[in-house]
Amino acid sequence: MAGYIALLRGINVGGNNVVKMAELRAELEARGLRSVRTYIQSGNILCESDDAAETVAGLVGATLEAMLGRTIEVVVRSYAELERIMADCPYTPGSAEEGKRIMLALFKEPVSPGTLETALRGGPEEAESGDAFTASEREAYLRFGAKLSESPLGDRMMKLKGNGVTTRNWNTMDKLLTMSRE
Repeated sequence: MAGYIALLRGINVGGNNVVKMAELRAELEARGLRSVRTYIQSGNILCESDDAAETVAGLVGATLEAMLGRTIEVVVRSYAELERIMADCPYTPGSAEEGKRIMLALFKEPVSPGTLETALRGGPEEAESGDAFTASEREAYLRFGAKLSESPLGDRMMKLKGNGVTTRNWNTMDKLLTMSRE
């Protein structure tokens, strides 16, 4: 049996795609996932299954489509992958406030790091912003010098949203890592 995190894109944000986590947990367990837990209302699920990650993603997606009547992007990683993702992050926050400015973008399908570099790279005028990023095939790590909403890198990151990607800040991912170890 493997442990997984399923990250949902666009759930309970701005009154859109409203899903009650208790109902979602019950429905996922009724469909065969075990030890289903959620963290906050924005679509973070921890579960166990004998199935592969792709199967878990399909089951979670089908459940949400049945509940909402629309397709929701679902990005799934195993607990072991979550350990690696967090260990590989080149930015470590010194405080919870700093953790809000470190974002992890997780991709449903692999993306060429070169493609991500091109999409996220800004001009020389941004060098003073304090923004930085590192990209791999399935994740991108972003550190914002100021608020995400004030960052040109944040604007470029938001444009990736339609490409099977969901983002979480360091604090949320760290909490999911802690929960995966319980």
